[in-house]
Amino acid sequence: MLGTEEPIRILLVDDDEVDTMAFERALRKTGLLYEIIAERTAEEGFATLEKQTFDCIFLDYLLPGTNGIRLLKHIREKGIFTPVAVLTSQGDEKIAVEMMKSGAFDYFPKSEVGPEKLTSILRHVMMVGQIDAAKRQAESALRENERLLDIVFNATHVGICLTNDQGVFVRVNQAFSDILGWTLDELYGKHFTLLFKPEFHQAALELHKLFMKEMVDAVPDEWVLKRKDKQKITLSVSNSLYTDDKGQQFVVSVLSDISEKKKTEEELLEAKKAAELAAKAKTEFLSNMSHEIRTPMNAVIGLTELLLQEKQTEKNQEYLKSIKYSADNLLVIINDILDFSKIESGKITMERIDFDVRRVVSELIKTVSYKSDEKGIDLRQKIGEEVPPVLRGDPYRLNQILLNLAGNAIKFTSKGFVEIRVRQIGVEDNGNLKLRFEVQDTGIGIPEKKLTTIFESFTQAYTDTTRLFGGTGLGLAITQNLIHLQGGEISVESEVGKGSKFTVILSFEPGEPEKLKITMPDSTQVKDLQGMHILVVEDNKMNQFVAKQILQRWNATVSLADNGEIALEMLENDQFDLVFMDLQMPVMGGFETTALIRSGERGGAHQQVPIMALTADAFYETRQKVASCGMNDFVTKPFDQDELFIKIQRISAKS
Repeated sequence: MLGTEEPIRILLVDDDEVDTMAFERALRKTGLLYEIIAERTAEEGFATLEKQTFDCIFLDYLLPGTNGIRLLKHIREKGIFTPVAVLTSQGDEKIAVEMMKSGAFDYFPKSEVGPEKLTSILRHVMMVGQIDAAKRQAESALRENERLLDIVFNATHVGICLTNDQGVFVRVNQAFSDILGWTLDELYGKHFTLLFKPEFHQAALELHKLFMKEMVDAVPDEWVLKRKDKQKITLSVSNSLYTDDKGQQFVVSVLSDISEKKKTEEELLEAKKAAELAAKAKTEFLSNMSHEIRTPMNAVIGLTELLLQEKQTEKNQEYLKSIKYSADNLLVIINDILDFSKIESGKITMERIDFDVRRVVSELIKTVSYKSDEKGIDLRQKIGEEVPPVLRGDPYRLNQILLNLAGNAIKFTSKGFVEIRVRQIGVEDNGNLKLRFEVQDTGIGIPEKKLTTIFESFTQAYTDTTRLFGGTGLGLAITQNLIHLQGGEISVESEVGKGSKFTVILSFEPGEPEKLKITMPDSTQVKDLQGMHILVVEDNKMNQFVAKQILQRWNATVSLADNGEIALEMLENDQFDLVFMDLQMPVMGGFETTALIRSGERGGAHQQVPIMALTADAFYETRQKVASCGMNDFVTKPFDQDELFIKIQRISAKS
């Protein structure tokens, strides 16, 4: 495989001996470790595929008696999912379209075959191969959903039941039976009103009907019931709707004591959504893939944070920390891909605001101290007295740069220390202050021959870095680009076995202390929105749930709308202090809804209500459009709770 000691296994199907020799000659010049088998006909190529496995396949479009597209379709029909690139002497775009529809990864003329092209193609082919493998794994997981559900039913200590649209129990686990005191035989096939006193049957039936219409807020999440033995118990009840492949709807109910909020079935549904997103990744560009993953990540991270704030058993607390840690790592990778895409397309911009560099470093230390403490590493900071208290620039990008460097230092250090140093080293002719940032560690170090390549995209110092330490190979490339976009410099000194020191030189304007705004979140701040009535306009049920739970924890009153049309009706009939507006919704999206609010066409009483955009798209064009259509600010999914609270405070102060 690419980037490891194992050779890349390549199958070339091309009837032209000269083209085959040219291909192999270019392949040798790549310097990659590879094994290649060349076949002349489609029949020979397919016969070889039935006997051996390959990492990638190159097909000539024109083959004796057939063409590469027909062979490709035959390969896919036989269940062979090896990434395929098509070679041709023709430049017909229709061939490219047909090839992509048939499942090929790329298409390029033979005239472009060369070491650089093959290196690029092989890197991308291996990435696509990994995505395909993830897709097949996800599809396999979905096919075994019933088996996994049975495992959860049998293993979990919380009670779970499924009722059909008529309210009849179709599945109940042992924990549910133990909690309520009825045996499994007494529950299967019985109506759920069995659990209620006769005088409450009608009310329970009405709630069930409302829930089946997806009026989730109408159903209480806490119940006081009596067991079969008449003992009164208080339960936390989480309900969700599930639709099977036949279109039949079921209510999934998770019961636990009041201190336990973990919703096993909801996690399964979120895993299903994530798997579906992964299955679409093959046909999407990297930026679109990152955009689509942000929405479910908002729910995953938000729900995990909410659960961590609740009282949990020690074991569940560790599980939740692991989920949060994994989700944060996934978000780092997604942000790396999106930032890399934005930088390459020239769509990234820099803020110009006053900030406290000491606070930036202090918050950074808090962010990474969990991992350093876990590894027993001494995490230090030194900021020179000459560094002014306020600078003007982009604190968010500075934090991103230092977070990448400090995160790498901790990741590659097993003992010793990681130290972040800041010094002012001069004043430029235009009055800007030149600062030097150093991140030094006592980690594994970098070989001298790798020092010139570690800032390249998808490049890491060791061939087994990803396997041992994780990462995309984009972090340092993004860091270097962010520094260069600000006119700065980055350099590295390292010795294998002794550690590394990364040095960043950046210039900032002098800031004005009296204009200093809170630009970095304070996680210790008490969050209170008492008296605020907030309307959340969002079509995603899970994101509705996350936003509502967070805002209610801050003592706000929250109302929900599934789309812009419903939001307009609610604004005409009620008063709100703030509107959270999702941009992409069915019926009516966020931009159209905001335009109608600001124009006063749907009533003038709410024309000036503060509106904050909710978006998974952080591109500059979207931010410009948000501002131009009359929205006051925006938060990017998955949103940080501290940042969200600060922005609510700012909007509230201005309104």
